[in-house]
Amino acid sequence: EEDGRISTEIRSEKYTAENADRFLDFNFINGKSSYWKGFDEINVTAGIQGKIGAHFALGAFDKYVKAFETGVMFDAFYRNIPIMVATDEVSNKPFFIKLYINAHLGIRSNN
Repeated sequence: EEDGRISTEIRSEKYTAENADRFLDFNFINGKSSYWKGFDEINVTAGIQGKIGAHFALGAFDKYVKAFETGVMFDAFYRNIPIMVATDEVSNKPFFIKLYINAHLGIRSNN
């Protein structure tokens, strides 16, 4: 506070253990950072992916393709992947399970 005026500083701030109290307090959040903020910190982590599913085609010889696929996907990494800030309720894990549905619509061509 200077001369009876309150000064405010708006900046992008990365989460650390030292700033956790302020970082997780919604009263201190004023918008978002640039889309490109943090791209220079991206790194590659080795892992493995598996997928099991079932494909259902309706009218296999019709002019129009109508089919869908549904299943489960599994990704596993050798270390935890830091996607969210870890708290007592949320922890980062080295694996992810996803359910999926794919729809296939189109026209068949014999060319």
